[in-house]
Amino acid sequence: MFGRQRIEDRFRSHPPDWILAVQTDVSEFGFKGFGVDYAQGISGFIKGNYEPVPIAELTRPRSKLRLFRFNPPHAMISPAATRPAS
Repeated sequence: MFGRQRIEDRFRSHPPDWILAVQTDVSEFGFKGFGVDYAQGISGFIKGNYEPVPIAELTRPRSKLRLFRFNPPHAMISPAATRPAS
């Protein structure tokens, strides 16, 4: 059910119309951040196929919520094409 490749394949075959991303501090687990040192494939897929949508800051001025709408610029970009080479 889990695993990087299975998640990337699911995003590619059935991309969600909307993605709500919540910025979370993951430094206690030894990571810098989403798309920085983990989930580069999915992060690149989102950047290549989604556009950010402004949302009202409901709870505090510097909201950690980011909303994205599916809007590929042309043919959908594959997560594998955006993953850095090992």
